[in-house]
Amino acid sequence: MSLMNAMFGRRRYGQRSTLEKWNSEYRAGRWDWLGRLDELAHIAILGGYVRQLSPAGGAILDVGCGEGLLIPHVMAHTARYVGIDGAAAVDLAVTRRRTMADFRVADMNDFVPDEFFNAIVFCESIYYLNPLDVKLRRYLNALTPEGVLLVSVHARRKHDYIWRELDQICETLDAVHVANSHGTEWNVRAMRPRPAR
Repeated sequence: MSLMNAMFGRRRYGQRSTLEKWNSEYRAGRWDWLGRLDELAHIAILGGYVRQLSPAGGAILDVGCGEGLLIPHVMAHTARYVGIDGAAAVDLAVTRRRTMADFRVADMNDFVPDEFFNAIVFCESIYYLNPLDVKLRRYLNALTPEGVLLVSVHARRKHDYIWRELDQICETLDAVHVANSHGTEWNVRAMRPRPAR
C-alpha cells in the first residue's frame, strides 16, 4: 500500500461528500483567500517554472486548478491551458478569468488526459491523488518527452511522504522552499519522470 493510501485514503478527492463540501465552500466564497497576496509566492514560482522549462506556445494541464490562479503567470507563454477541478471551482474560473482557457469539471482520480502537455501542475492538490504512484503515472504518460511535472505542497512534516513517493517516480530538476509573511511555507519542485527501468 502506498503511503498516500495510508495517509489520505479517506480523503479521496472524488468522494461525493468531499466534492459536495468543496463545491458548497467555493460557492460561498470560502476559498477566495487563495487569491490573496500572501498566497502569491508559490503560485508565481510554478509560473516561473512553466516559463523556464516549457517551450513558448506549449500546453499546460493544471490539476485541481481552482479558479485558475495560475493563469496570469502562464498565459503569455502558453498557447493552451487546460484546468480541471470540481463544478463550483470551474464555474468561478470561467466567470473570473474570462480567458480562452479550457476548464473541465473532472475528478483528478478518474481524469484521463487525451492530449500531450509540456507541463502538468499540481498546486496544493496532489494530496488527493490516490493512490499516488498509480494515478500519477497516468498523468506522466501525457507529458511530452521533455515535459515537466510541477508540484507545490505545504511544508509540513506530515507531507514529507509525498516527496519520498515522487522521488521514486521522478527526478528533481529544481526545488524551492518559500515562506510568506504569515509564516506559511511551501515546498515547490520542478520534476521530470525517471526513465523506465
